[in-house]
Amino acid sequence: NGDPPRPFSSETALCGWVLLPPMTLPAAFRRLDLGGGEQLEFFSIIGLHAAEMDHKLRHGVESLFSGFDRDKVNEVLNLSRRSTI
Repeated sequence: NGDPPRPFSSETALCGWVLLPPMTLPAAFRRLDLGGGEQLEFFSIIGLHAAEMDHKLRHGVESLFSGFDRDKVNEVLNLSRRSTI
């Protein structure tokens, strides 16, 4: 969303996304067997602040998880949430 990234709108500081397995649904929901050896995997998108995107690029996506857990961040979009960094 630009370099440096711009917020999605004037209503939020979120300016990027990360793709992760669903956090609010049971693990059994993550994969659907389509038969014939084919599977469909489900993912969610989490809105990120610029500091979170920079942190992820420097330290890997796993480095975001403790802050996400602490602040209860999940795929339910919260435009006013603060950065976990």
